[in-house]
Amino acid sequence: MWSQALQPAGAVASHMVSAPPAFEGGLHAGAAASAASSPRRLRSVTAPVPSLAPASARHRSPEAASAAAAVSPRAGRSGSLSPVDLPRVLRTHRQLTCAIMTAAASSPMLLNSTGGRAVSPRSISVGAVSAAAAGGALPARVVVSATSLLAESSLGKLIAKVAGNVQEHEAELLRKQVENRELEELLARSREELQQLVSVVSQLHELQQSASEVLPDVLRIGPERPRPSCKPPFCWQPSQEYASEFEVSGDNAEVVTKVRDFEDQGWVIPVGGSLRLTKGGVYRWTICIERKCPTRPQLQLGVHGLSHGQPWRLFTTSRCSWSRDDEPWQDRPGGDRLIDEGSFVHMEVDLRGVKSKLGTFAMAINDEPFEALFDDLPLNTPYPLIPVVSMGGHQSRIRLCPNY
Repeated sequence: MWSQALQPAGAVASHMVSAPPAFEGGLHAGAAASAASSPRRLRSVTAPVPSLAPASARHRSPEAASAAAAVSPRAGRSGSLSPVDLPRVLRTHRQLTCAIMTAAASSPMLLNSTGGRAVSPRSISVGAVSAAAAGGALPARVVVSATSLLAESSLGKLIAKVAGNVQEHEAELLRKQVENRELEELLARSREELQQLVSVVSQLHELQQSASEVLPDVLRIGPERPRPSCKPPFCWQPSQEYASEFEVSGDNAEVVTKVRDFEDQGWVIPVGGSLRLTKGGVYRWTICIERKCPTRPQLQLGVHGLSHGQPWRLFTTSRCSWSRDDEPWQDRPGGDRLIDEGSFVHMEVDLRGVKSKLGTFAMAINDEPFEALFDDLPLNTPYPLIPVVSMGGHQSRIRLCPNY
C-alpha cells in the first residue's frame, strides 16, 4: 500500500523533472513557464511524503534518476537531483530564453559557432535552450556578428556617411595646412628678396650721390661731336652790281644781310640764289625771316630770270600782295596777310608742265597749307629761273633753311 502511495509521487516527480527534454520534442515554451510559475504544484512535488517503509525500501525510480541527471549539473557528480534545485533550474532556463530572444530581436540573423550559415533566431528551438539550462551552457556557441547587425540598416548607413564626411574634412584640413605652409614659405622668401632689393637701391643711391660729387672734378666736358646735317639747297650770290649792298655769311652761305639802307627811298634791290630752275623739275626751299628793318621793313620774295631779268614773279611780306613782271600789285584773294619776323616761308616751283603748258608757283607760311600764287611760269625760256629776295632796309636778314 505504501509502495502504491509512493508510486504516484514518483511518477509526478519524474514527469516534472523530465520537462526540459519534452521541450526538445516540440512542446510549446509556455508549458514550462506555467509549470515553473505554479508554486502549488511545486509544493506538491517537492513536499516530503511521510513513509512508513524502512529506509532500505525508500529509493528513487530509474526514470526520476535519469531525469534528474539530465536536468541538474550536480547529477553528474552526485547522481541525484534535489527537489530544492528544480525551481532554480527552471528560473535559469527562463532567463536564458529571455536573453536570447532579446538579442535576436535586435538583429535579423545570427551566426552559428562555426561561422557558417546564418540562422534565424526563431529557428532556435526551445529544447536547445532547455538543454543549455540543464547542462549549464549552450550546446553550441552562438555568435552575433556586428557587421550583420549594422548591414542594410539606417544606422549603418548613417555611421558610414558620418565616417566619410569626417575623412573628407580631415583631408581638407590637411590640404589647407599644406597650402598655409607653402604660403608662409613664399612670404618669407619674398620678404628676404624685398630686403635685398631695398639694400641694393640704397647702395645705388649712395653711389649716385658720391659720383655726382666726384665726377665734375674728374671729367671735363670736351667739344661737341660733329653731327651730320642737311645742307641748304643753294647759297646766296649777290650780283656784281649790288655786291656791296649785301653781306653773305654762314657755313654754307645761307644767310644774307642788307648792310645799309638803299639810296632810293621806297625801293628794294634783289639778291639771287645759286639754284637754277629749269623745265621738268620741281623745286622747294624754305627761308626764315630773322630780322626786319624798323624803318624800311618791306621785303619781296619770288623768282627772277637769270641775271634778274624777266620773268618776274614776286609777293610782299607786308600784305602778301603779288605782281607779275611790270604789272601793278594785286591784292591777296584771301585778304592781307602779314609775314612777320621769325616766320618760315615755304616756296614751291613746279616746271614739269603736267597739267598745263606753264609752270606754277605756290607758297605757305609756317604750318599753313600752300597757296597757289602764279600758274603762268613760262617753260620755253632760253634761260633758267633763280630764287630771289629783295630788301631795302638796313640790317634786314634772311636765312635759307636746309631741306629735310
